[in-house]
Amino acid sequence: MSAQWMVSDIAKIVALLDQAGCFYLCDTVAVSQFELAYHRHQKNLLGMFVRPDDLIILTDTITAETRMAEDKDDRYMTYLRQFPNVICIKESDFLALLQSEYHPQAAKKKFKALASRVFQYIQPLREQIQRIDEPTTISLCINNLFASRGDKNKGEFMLVWLSALLRELYPPKAISFVGYDRDLYQLVHDFHFRNRHLNEELRMRGDIQIVSTDTLLQGLLKTHHPRDEIIELCGIYRNESRKVLFHHIQNGLRQKALTEGVLPNPVFVERIIQSTVDIVY
Repeated sequence: MSAQWMVSDIAKIVALLDQAGCFYLCDTVAVSQFELAYHRHQKNLLGMFVRPDDLIILTDTITAETRMAEDKDDRYMTYLRQFPNVICIKESDFLALLQSEYHPQAAKKKFKALASRVFQYIQPLREQIQRIDEPTTISLCINNLFASRGDKNKGEFMLVWLSALLRELYPPKAISFVGYDRDLYQLVHDFHFRNRHLNEELRMRGDIQIVSTDTLLQGLLKTHHPRDEIIELCGIYRNESRKVLFHHIQNGLRQKALTEGVLPNPVFVERIIQSTVDIVY
């Protein structure tokens, strides 16, 4: 795939999605944290995992929340140029994505069904969606709800909605959510993993995962990256007072119970090297 940067034209987006290896859906806080680390320390942790044919995907809500249009120093743009392929998918183009694969009437039905699933835990909104057939009206109801809530968690919900569309259109392809705070993790967990049956997991063709700075650092440690460099990266990217989700490993076996706790950098590094924890988020 030839390098493409901040593509927003829907026809070009569809072509890039067709060719992509993995989709990386980036949350506002994660983009801000990675941009800050890049400009302060000239480090790009996420870039150590993204392959040439992978796509970094933003939505217009994410670009609005990071205020990229007001970034006169082009800090975000300079950081994003470190990746070969970055696209911005407008939420108003979600229907057009479905229409690239389905007949217009079928696309409308898919749009409504996916929106109903994504917002199933916001009962009043789901009931509204179920009474409406026109996608533009559904989108208006969704935007109005978030506007009434000060747009809280809108960026995270839009990423989950986009992931549902991508799973519909590209079921074999992997999706990696890139986040930092707990809100995105909770939403992705509820939509993609809650109440999933074993047979459903076995039928899944494309992997879905949620990565954070901690899981990326764990990945480097497990691939025997130079320890001194990882310790430096921990100092740049980790907030040592932030609670981490992890599983204990005892006698080589990962324990089922999910644990929440603080892992200072020296403990974080040693326990991963010794294989006594498995970082989840």
